[in-house]
Amino acid sequence: MLQEWVDKWDGVVATRPTYNLRLFTDKDTYEKMDELAKLQNKTAHQLAMEVIRNYAATQQNEKGE
Repeated sequence: MLQEWVDKWDGVVATRPTYNLRLFTDKDTYEKMDELAKLQNKTAHQLAMEVIRNYAATQQNEKGE
């Protein structure tokens, strides 16, 4: 039976790459971000990504000045 499975195996399925970023260092940070996000009808992850984008844009703008 094992040989049958080996013969039918098509290899690893290609998937799109995912980039996981650990946004929260601890439970308290996550909970505070989650509270803030709910006020804006967002998830904690969405809010954290927005904060990171804004920070990166600010840094880029400061370099351009």
